[in-house]
Amino acid sequence: MIQNSWGSHWGRGGTALWRYEDWYENLIDAWVLSLALPTPQIWAPGSNARQAEGTGRVSGMPPRHRIAGHFVHIDDGRFHDAGRYWSNLEDVRSTAQELAHSRKYRHLLIYAHGGLNSPADSAQRIAHMRDVFEANRIYPLHLMYDTGLSEELKDIVLGRARRLGERTGDIADAWDLLVERITRKPGRALWREMKRDAHDGFSGDHAGVQTLKAFIDALSRNGRLKLELHLLGHSTGGILLAHLLEALHRLAPHARISSCSLMAPAATLDLYHRHYQPLLDNAIDRLALYNLSDRLERDDNVAQVYRKSLLYLVSRAFEENTPARLLGMQRYSASLEGSNDALEIIYSEGNPNLEPRSLSTSHGGFDNDPATMNDILQRILGNKPRRPFTADDLAYD
Repeated sequence: MIQNSWGSHWGRGGTALWRYEDWYENLIDAWVLSLALPTPQIWAPGSNARQAEGTGRVSGMPPRHRIAGHFVHIDDGRFHDAGRYWSNLEDVRSTAQELAHSRKYRHLLIYAHGGLNSPADSAQRIAHMRDVFEANRIYPLHLMYDTGLSEELKDIVLGRARRLGERTGDIADAWDLLVERITRKPGRALWREMKRDAHDGFSGDHAGVQTLKAFIDALSRNGRLKLELHLLGHSTGGILLAHLLEALHRLAPHARISSCSLMAPAATLDLYHRHYQPLLDNAIDRLALYNLSDRLERDDNVAQVYRKSLLYLVSRAFEENTPARLLGMQRYSASLEGSNDALEIIYSEGNPNLEPRSLSTSHGGFDNDPATMNDILQRILGNKPRRPFTADDLAYD
């Protein structure tokens, strides 16, 4: 039985990697495979692992072997089987089998990041978070997916608003209304595509469904191992997890989710009522929403141009029917308070004296906030974490 080494499934050949550093990392992956060594024994601080001296932090784009076994990369419903952060079904099956035979973990956490994260951003988050999760006997599996949202959204907002600025004065809410109006058509098309991608990965027999099958098969064959399943999503990750839940319920109707935590989910209340709420009574033991207060939503910004949070822009401009009632906005989530004993809503005011469980002050800040991440850790574990997140753990370059 393999305790600490996940190296046996990290090597892979057959992908054309044109940059020297990618070729070098592929060579190292093959070396790890041939020796079946855990990477911590190979990369010491100060080596080519790009770790910051004296810490476990990784700067820049982490090499694939630094996060191998802890992510599945899905694009347009299929495995992203090329480039630096490739994935395929064989790799997923190997990960599932290794986990099924390990006694190191008590929990499996499936984490869906927000749509503003590129694959490189997601890889950094995985590299930074992995050690803390593992120290608490939690096996993290991140769903890496391509939305293109960050750069395209920035281009839409900046480009259109720049033309607006040539014709109008800068008058707070009136300016935001103009930004909403002029970004509606391109933003709506982008948002529609993003939601379709979140759905497609877990429809039919696409990559997300194959991933769930691989883990269900591997873990069910090993009756000695009882892993608690947890879900964690940020922003658009809340949309992706809704479709994951539907696929999981279809594949394993009796599967239980010990906890589900959603940070500023971009899902609509309608999606919540279709995918989350029906499972609160028979599949999801505990569901927590971590939202900004409406004051902080209004103090946030998008690309320093739109003077409210991304969710305000999505609600007022990008959804098909506006204003859309979004689960991650206090003005709409407040209607759910007290609706189910399994549902808890935590609002961040950014003030430790008011709500110390979450101190994020922006839509994108929840998974960089130690208070939020440690509260989620405690919900998963049922007690205080052995190794909590620190600000340094969650500080990315």
